[in-house]
Amino acid sequence: MIALLVCATLSAEGHFGILAGVNNSTLSLSDFKTGGQYSFAGGVTYNLPLGYGFAFQPELLYTVKGTKWTEEGTDNNYRVSYLELPLQVQWGLDLIVFKPYLFMEPFVGLALAGRYNDQSFAVSSFNMDMKEMRSRFEYGVGAGAGLLIGNRIQIAAKYYWNLEDFNYKYEGAWTLDGKKTPAHRGFNILVGFLF
Repeated sequence: MIALLVCATLSAEGHFGILAGVNNSTLSLSDFKTGGQYSFAGGVTYNLPLGYGFAFQPELLYTVKGTKWTEEGTDNNYRVSYLELPLQVQWGLDLIVFKPYLFMEPFVGLALAGRYNDQSFAVSSFNMDMKEMRSRFEYGVGAGAGLLIGNRIQIAAKYYWNLEDFNYKYEGAWTLDGKKTPAHRGFNILVGFLF
């Protein structure tokens, strides 16, 4: 079965591509007012047309998620970088030069590194110890819309939801350990070029 899928993939006229754009993520902490954190997202992809307007597009992305919040007049934020694998299923109308499409995707990811910043008078900043995360693995779903121009330029926007709570333990002023912390959610906009 796997051999048939590989053969079908290799015989189809797919396109490799590169992606780059912006990501905005946040999570809600019950004790604080949080806001979105903008960061870079980018990687590689392979777009495989399946017929009848459908396409399959796996991606390998480097993306950064985090949030910012104010605590007693102090601005805080953290960012965690992930290597993610979204498996996108697209459906759209082929208008020869343009193809608008909708898509849904499950994704999995692995936390690579993180950084915390405290913007108080005694500014502190440190690299987060990934061993203190309850789990470095993440998973979730995303949905969005895109536009393929001339079968080469791709512009897509999506909203995503992580399905696992984020939990990081730090012995000090900032502690998420032991609290019910929601999962990351947010949106990104990616521009791609297919070869």
